[in-house]
Amino acid sequence: MNGGRPGFNEFNQTDYFNKRWPGWVSRAKEYFTEDINALVAEHRGETEIPFTRRPGRLFKIGVYPSGSNFGEGNDTKYGDKAETYWEKWASLGAFAFEIDGPISVSNSQWNVDMTVGDISGFSEDGLGYTITHIPERHFFRARWHLTGAAQ
Repeated sequence: MNGGRPGFNEFNQTDYFNKRWPGWVSRAKEYFTEDINALVAEHRGETEIPFTRRPGRLFKIGVYPSGSNFGEGNDTKYGDKAETYWEKWASLGAFAFEIDGPISVSNSQWNVDMTVGDISGFSEDGLGYTITHIPERHFFRARWHLTGAAQ
């Protein structure tokens, strides 16, 4: 599923995230599953439910490395080790788990994808692009298929 986000390519680092960030992956799945179960219960009979901002609930779950311009960070909150210097500054940095696309529902069973998206390069109207000529590119680093049943 690509949730209707044109221009996003797959980078397929799901195994990396499962091994490197097991605490965060598990927590994000739990959080979104709880939230989606409540949404499906509220929208009984609907076959497609948009995942939208709700009061008191997170739309994205952000992970921020300690140090740098992120302050204390939260990358170790669920038992994962802190990002290395290379991860923090070159290969990953901050990232967020989010739901990709509407929630599909059939007979109270739901499914949707959870992703970690990223952007590389620079916006064409920014200084970074003027210097490097590297265009902005959107992609998914990882994807998990979530399923559940309304309570």
